[in-house]
Amino acid sequence: MNRISTVLCAAVILLTTLSACLQIPLEYMPNERLRATAPGAKIREVTFSVEQVIDGPFGWFDGIATQKVLVGYIGNQLRKCRAFSKVTYKPFSLKSKYHIHFTAHYSTMPKEDSRLRNAVMLCSCFIIPVRLTSSLDMTAIVYWQDKAFYSPVATTGLQNYVWLGFLPVGLVWNNWWAWTQEEKKCSRLLVNRILRIR
Repeated sequence: MNRISTVLCAAVILLTTLSACLQIPLEYMPNERLRATAPGAKIREVTFSVEQVIDGPFGWFDGIATQKVLVGYIGNQLRKCRAFSKVTYKPFSLKSKYHIHFTAHYSTMPKEDSRLRNAVMLCSCFIIPVRLTSSLDMTAIVYWQDKAFYSPVATTGLQNYVWLGFLPVGLVWNNWWAWTQEEKKCSRLLVNRILRIR
């Protein structure tokens, strides 16, 4: 019976560590709607590539999109803006004459800098609330015949509040809403900036 209690306690601590966090957007970046060009304004085919860079101890429970999901978001936005005759995903090494390379850089406090906060969380069994900040910097580099000529940037961030009371909410909120909204907002902003110069 003692072993079962130990395993259950460890499982609860692990689940709490992974999901007792509520992520709130910092809201300092505008939430623009995707602009659409007038019918008949399509001028050329475009290829695009997506790179993802993750700095810091992010996990599955943080709700960060995979590279495949980011490709889907960005591809849909490039198609919905109706500015291009054809939109195709291609690795950067196979880019066409007109190519857009997107980079999504996620960052948070490094593990070595967060040891004290982690110790407070674990020693208090997540009763003492702790706040962490994470950010997303998304860039798009526009290439014409292998030469980069435009590079807009979108930056957003989340405040992560870790507390035992957020355990039920964090399981759903973070994975289905928090990062998803910020990723889409950043990519929409970049597509809108690109439409101005195309």
